[in-house]
Amino acid sequence: MKPKRVILITFFLLLISLVIFCWKTYIEFSLVCQIPSIKEFRPDGYVFIHSEDDLTNYSFINKQTNFIKKHCENVFDFSQYSYVIIYGRKPQVMYYSYKNSFFEDTSEPYAKYNDKTVVFIHYEDKPKETGTFIYKIKKNSKLRGFYGN
Repeated sequence: MKPKRVILITFFLLLISLVIFCWKTYIEFSLVCQIPSIKEFRPDGYVFIHSEDDLTNYSFINKQTNFIKKHCENVFDFSQYSYVIIYGRKPQVMYYSYKNSFFEDTSEPYAKYNDKTVVFIHYEDKPKETGTFIYKIKKNSKLRGFYGN
C-alpha cells in the first residue's frame, strides 16, 4: 500500500476509536417511588439495585434503607428493570462513557469493578422536591454508582 493510504486508514481508525471512547450513552429513567424528606443533597448518593438479593443487602445497611425497601417494595420488577435509588434531588440526565469511567471515577480502587461501568448523574439546578427517589431503568447489571454501589 502507499504510505498516504496507510496514514489515512490509521487516522480514521484512531478517530473512530476516539469517538467510541468518548461517546456518552444516555440512560432513560422513570420515577417509580418517592419518599419526601428535607435531608441535605448528596451528589454522589445513589445506588443501583439489579436483583432481589441486591435489594435485600441494601435493606440491611441501616434503618433508613430498610424503611425505603418496605415503603417501595411493590414497585420492583427485576426481570425487566434495574433500579437507581437517588438521595436528595431529582436527576436531569444519567449517562456513562468509557472516558468518564477511566478519568472521572472517584471511587477507591477496591470499589472499581472491571466488569461494571460507573454512571454519572446531573441533577436539577433548582429542585422543587427533595427526598429519596427510586427510578427504573432498562435492565443492565453492568452499571454502578460511585464506590462500587
